[in-house]
Amino acid sequence: MKIIYGYVDNDVKKHINFNNVVCGLKVPGVQSMKIDTPVSKLDIKPTLLELSGINDNFSLGESMFSTKDYAVINNGTIVANGYYYDGAWYYIDNGIEVDLETIDDDLRKKLDKYVENMETELDISKSIIINNLFNGKF
Repeated sequence: MKIIYGYVDNDVKKHINFNNVVCGLKVPGVQSMKIDTPVSKLDIKPTLLELSGINDNFSLGESMFSTKDYAVINNGTIVANGYYYDGAWYYIDNGIEVDLETIDDDLRKKLDKYVENMETELDISKSIIINNLFNGKF
């Protein structure tokens, strides 16, 4: 890790910056707002459906307006507020690995749940592709 003009430069920040894509939507009649929680490309469809007033019980992602506070990237990476997972958990600010034995029990359970959810999301996604589950359905 090195500090350049007060900016912490570490591998975790580099991974996140390469995975970080800005998404902007202009919705007529909706006041401007900024969503700071991590979201993934899977969250775009449920967000658009919610804005359109269409009930969505099928998408893998969640609306950007939901309370989900992490995003899964299709390579098994998780980005959460302040944390980054790439086989192990790291603090985003300094790139130091999180010692799961010393953190608060509730936080450890939350991080474990993120990994469990990531594995489920990726298994479903892979099953759809490998088994061609949408063949002729749409």
